[in-house]
Amino acid sequence: MVCGDRWGQGEGDVICRQLGCGHALFTPMYVLWPGERQRSLLQAVRCQGDEASLWDCSLGPWGPERQCACECISALHCSGGKLVTERLSGGSSPCAGTPDILFGDGYNVNCGLHAEEASVLCRGLGCGQALQASKSLLSPKVVTCQGTESSIFNCRFNFNLWVHCMLETDSQVVCSGRDAEPKGL
Repeated sequence: MVCGDRWGQGEGDVICRQLGCGHALFTPMYVLWPGERQRSLLQAVRCQGDEASLWDCSLGPWGPERQCACECISALHCSGGKLVTERLSGGSSPCAGTPDILFGDGYNVNCGLHAEEASVLCRGLGCGQALQASKSLLSPKVVTCQGTESSIFNCRFNFNLWVHCMLETDSQVVCSGRDAEPKGL
């Protein structure tokens, strides 16, 4: 296993290209439960994005005695793979409603988003700033963003909490309105 700490677009592009799957659309991180964790054998891999393979990137230390900085894995979604969609549905406009984050593999994340996540989603949809997000402390954070990501798909997803979404306690996301040009995917 390769440690995916701080992976980004460069590493994703190299791996997608090496697999013959186009370029990386996004590289989300998923939080693992303790029983799912495994030791990685290679740490601190850094790619510029134009390398022919992972082995042409800057490789860090080998060995299971070192641990990744986070207890998570990086996933890749390549352009040659399954489609993904992000939207707000059921609201008074395309810039208001319940978040729907649909993955081509069947996952549909429609939990309420907190301020940072709503901000990233609104920007990615070309809907300006987030004006309203979930204030519920009961709702699990299936998606965790810093607020600076270019796409909701660059945030961390914890699908282990996905089944605990409580739409009745999650508020809708409301964005300020349409930007001139959509950002993100």
